[in-house]
Amino acid sequence: MFLKKAIVFFIIIENGDGFSAFKRRPEMKLKDTLPTAFTALLACVLLCPAARAEESACKADIEKFCKDVQPSEGRIVKCLREHEAELSAECKTKGEELKDRTEGFKEACQADLDKFCKDIQPGEGRLVKCLKERQAELSGTCTQKIAEEKEEFVKGHPCLADMEKLCKDAEKGEGRKLKCMKEHEAELSPECKAKIADRKEEMKKSGPCAADMEKFCKGVQQGEGRVMDCLRSHEVELSTECRARGLEIKEKVAEFKETCQADLDKFCKDIKQGEGRLAKCLKEHQAEVSGPCKAKIAEVKEERQEKIKGGRMGKMKDKRGETLRGRMKKKGMKGAGAQPADEN
Repeated sequence: MFLKKAIVFFIIIENGDGFSAFKRRPEMKLKDTLPTAFTALLACVLLCPAARAEESACKADIEKFCKDVQPSEGRIVKCLREHEAELSAECKTKGEELKDRTEGFKEACQADLDKFCKDIQPGEGRLVKCLKERQAELSGTCTQKIAEEKEEFVKGHPCLADMEKLCKDAEKGEGRKLKCMKEHEAELSPECKAKIADRKEEMKKSGPCAADMEKFCKGVQQGEGRVMDCLRSHEVELSTECRARGLEIKEKVAEFKETCQADLDKFCKDIKQGEGRLAKCLKEHQAEVSGPCKAKIAEVKEERQEKIKGGRMGKMKDKRGETLRGRMKKKGMKGAGAQPADEN
């Protein structure tokens, strides 16, 4: 019973609950989380100049030419490039606009890249991470450009007006503004609600188990662990990537159980699992939660923030210092030696 509860809780910590679109997509945190937005911004400007185009000008083109392309690792951008001659005029114009902005950013920050990141091999978010780690040492020109791009990045976001209107007095930090937005969900503008729905839909199409969910669990209603139960029932048929992800979560759940079982028994034993209830329970008792459990929750959140898209499966080590990919090789899982795709 605990395993199910812990898995649900861990997924909520990692993916967010209810407003997962806000929590998982850095640009939706708007102006309140500079470090995360900084990373997202650099990733957008340096690695995926068509990212914003995906959301508006190129949406119809993506639906037409790249419908079956799984998001992440630049696949959508690459697909659009392959169909460049067939793209709509609106999408082409947006692409040129973003290309110019990208060049302007590179010009402003090239010296910093040469100074701090010259030995960093491009790919798997390494350049982005490098600049983030040197954020305090970046030149004034680069810092200013980042500030300008950050402002542009959030400008016109359909949820910004709602946040200003409904949560203006909410203190920054610890997800208070996001919690406020969730509490006012019924009052959000149709545009903001639509954006959240779009993001949730995007999330369903990305990740190591996306294809498996589409193949085996398409008609399964989300919530109460139903999708996970469905995936478990097809365990032997799952892709290598999805099985690896399952193994990773299972091991994390075991660690979490070891650390937080007493707190769950003490504060949440009568709480029904699902829909973020366990996470909400522990959050409501965060001042009373034991030190080790509090530290474990913080560790999980930090791990999620630092996760480099596409490269974690082969790099992450467990308590024994063994990588997940290494364990896959030992178990003879097909595809364990595959390398993550580089950035486009």
